Amino acid sequence: PFVYKSVGGTDLRLHVFTPPGQKAGASTPAAIFFYGGGFVFGDVRRYQTQATHLALLGLVTVLVDYRVRCRHNSTIMDSVSDGKSAVRWVRGHAAQFGIDPDRIAVVGSSAGGQIAAATALIPGFNDPEDPKIDVRPNALVLYNPALDMVAIADRLEPMVGKESASRARELSPWEYLGKGKLPPTIVFQGAADTATTLDKAEQFCRKAKSLKFQC
Repeated sequence: PFVYKSVGGTDLRLHVFTPPGQKAGASTPAAIFFYGGGFVFGDVRRYQTQATHLALLGLVTVLVDYRVRCRHNSTIMDSVSDGKSAVRWVRGHAAQFGIDPDRIAVVGSSAGGQIAAATALIPGFNDPEDPKIDVRPNALVLYNPALDMVAIADRLEPMVGKESASRARELSPWEYLGKGKLPPTIVFQGAADTATTLDKAEQFCRKAKSLKFQC
């Protein structure tokens, strides 16, 4: 693990999986993973299998730990800030890990999907200590992502607090679609999911395609 950020006396780490036999001077694609858990719980083990699988196929993969409420008494804004810090750290250390800085995909599920989408679409929530590195990923892979935070604000408040819920609109990737450039995106969404619904994912992709983005 590598410390990508220290905040409030807490070191936040990410775990890098490099392909076996990777040669010096390599420049390979990378995938950065953000786990789900409603911004309340979760840990990097959730995507360990997928990260290992893709590393064996030749990608550099990264599992990011970010602040969640049960461990850090944090807000959604903190989680998004950490997500952006992690992507900047990986891109800034691309040469160290044999990563092509122009071929970085960001992957996330549920709350992690919101964080992933936020790195591409949502302005602000940048840590002032971050280096001036472009945070926008080159591709997005989203699993049951929280794309419309306004729609779930009432459910969020008991879990993450009033401050986070009150800022649902500015934390909603849906609100920024068309205001910035969406990288090529694929969304996986279960039809029976009630926390993040199929219709929201379909609406997001329809709007993205109407704006000539790939989704």
